[in-house]
Amino acid sequence: MSSAREVSFEFFPPRTPAGRDKLRDTWRQLAALKPRYFSVTFGAGGSTREGTLETVLAIRAEAGRALAAAAGALLSPSGAVTPTMGRAPLLLSLVVVIVAGMDSVAAIFLLSIGLGIFGNACAWLLSPQWSYVALLAAVCLLLSARPAGIVVLAGRRD
Repeated sequence: MSSAREVSFEFFPPRTPAGRDKLRDTWRQLAALKPRYFSVTFGAGGSTREGTLETVLAIRAEAGRALAAAAGALLSPSGAVTPTMGRAPLLLSLVVVIVAGMDSVAAIFLLSIGLGIFGNACAWLLSPQWSYVALLAAVCLLLSARPAGIVVLAGRRD
């Protein structure tokens, strides 16, 4: 077992030009310690998103060190990052697989398109919140009528 210790450093995005200059001097000095990586804290509630992106790009360009979780800063949505983000598309993907099954890519594709059109029509006619209720009600009715899903291969028993 090696006794050498590896270090990493985490930075908070600066809010002022003076803070940017101070942070640049700091990471230049810390780079001499040969850290394994630098990380940049994503702003609480997304309040420093632009500052985070600028900081990540500057460290990557100037310090030449690996950046931990840079994708979170570079690819984050316009809203705050939350533990439940992506829940709706994940739920809809699960619904499509349950209803269409895994046997037919064409059925999965067509059902995805159909559910997308149906969900958007319900959102336009009712409201976005009620579109999920209508979508799930339609899926429940479909599964009540065809419990094995819309595509069942000959000879298959589930």
